[in-house]
Amino acid sequence: MADLVKKSEAGLKPALQLNQKEFLQTFSPIKCVTMFEADIIPLDCARRSDVPSLIDIKKQYGEDYLTGFVCLWITEILDYYGKKYPSENVIKTCALDCLKGRMYLNIADINLIFGDISRTASDINMPRIVKAFADYANERATSFYEKKLSEDDVIKKHGYMPKPIADIAKQTAEAMQEFQLQQAQKQAQLELAELNRIYHLQSILDGVKK
Repeated sequence: MADLVKKSEAGLKPALQLNQKEFLQTFSPIKCVTMFEADIIPLDCARRSDVPSLIDIKKQYGEDYLTGFVCLWITEILDYYGKKYPSENVIKTCALDCLKGRMYLNIADINLIFGDISRTASDINMPRIVKAFADYANERATSFYEKKLSEDDVIKKHGYMPKPIADIAKQTAEAMQEFQLQQAQKQAQLELAELNRIYHLQSILDGVKK
């Protein structure tokens, strides 16, 4: 249970300690629009360790509850845009198709998916909703893979993964200071060598004069 307890943005207590009614009230589609307005790309949602995933919801409240939760999002968007309802069975089938193989998605992902769907509201139907889930999952996986590749490049370059970007800046500044120190040392050695050369020549000249 402990690994399922994640803090909700708006909740006064951990999200998965809410009862079923409280959970729906906290994560209703209309509240999620505001709650997750800063999450505008799939990677934003993927980073949200504080938000319950679909598998978390299933484990805590049951499969039927999770299916009903997705059905709620489908009916809400149909209502909002005044679309004709298909039968309950069709909506449930659509929800189950959306969930297949995508239980790792979280509520922020769901909000972003339906936000993307609403941008072309004239074309909302069950097949399009299922396709939106599939397209989003592919985009999320691809962007995560590309991010992983870029992180690997950073690790190869720096020897570790700097967590805040400031670490990279700090490391770069330190490297520049080290470079400048090395350059100063080289310059000092050159100047010393030149002084030694001049002193040696002067010693020779002094000997000749004698």
